[in-house]
Amino acid sequence: MMKKHRYFLSLIFLFLSGLACNAVVGSPVENVENIFTPTLVLTETPFPTETAMPTATTTETPVPTPTSTETLAPTPTLPFTDTPRPIETQTGTALEILFQDNFAYTNTGWDSVRNEDGMTDYDKGGYRIQVLDANTDYWANPGLSGLEDVSITVDVKKLAGPDDNDFAIICRYVDIDNFYAFLASSDGFYGITKVVAGEQEIIGQDELLPTDAIVQGADAVNTLRADCIGTTLTFYINGTQVAQEEDNSFSSGDVGLMAGTFDEPGTDVLFDNFVVYKP
Repeated sequence: MMKKHRYFLSLIFLFLSGLACNAVVGSPVENVENIFTPTLVLTETPFPTETAMPTATTTETPVPTPTSTETLAPTPTLPFTDTPRPIETQTGTALEILFQDNFAYTNTGWDSVRNEDGMTDYDKGGYRIQVLDANTDYWANPGLSGLEDVSITVDVKKLAGPDDNDFAIICRYVDIDNFYAFLASSDGFYGITKVVAGEQEIIGQDELLPTDAIVQGADAVNTLRADCIGTTLTFYINGTQVAQEEDNSFSSGDVGLMAGTFDEPGTDVLFDNFVVYKP
């Protein structure tokens, strides 16, 4: 993954063909060279990834999974637990849970979309995002608007595809053009990003940076934590704080999950134990 010196083209919104009409959640985006803008104008800002995620109202009618999905997706058993690990205050008191989902039920508000470009759907005991196009990100939200200060945790397992990928927690999601994303990759890079008016940038650093905190490689499981408290954004990976930045672009919004590709398609990750705490 060329994370040190690369430039990102503007954002192209590609709605999945099987998408239900729901404008609240994200839609797939061409991540050509990786940046978020509404036109194909080359920027000078190095960038980790682009935005986009199919948005659809959760449906209880199963949609057939395309052949490409079946060939890309092994069926490992996740080493996740159904009991989230509580976050405690400095005094040892557990934080109040605002929302939690182990994805055991398919009617908790997340997208349920599958087609030839990939999927964002409940699957294999978690929430699965598969991206079969290069330079593309998909995301999903549970529809919890108006959340302000939150601490979010989730477990992420790589099912298939390249290590040169990305997976992220979203907070303060206003709309498809405005939100924060706490991003990591299976080859060991991270960054806190924001999308403002459709343009993405990494906050506090010029590029995605490497860290030993990420468990790399096939079948790796990583626990991400994103704290959005006031203007302070703090990112933890497997219990290690990797970044803390100040930004006042957004004060409230929805939460969510994101995953995507760079030059090589096939990112396939499974999220579990998604918990939103009140700090």
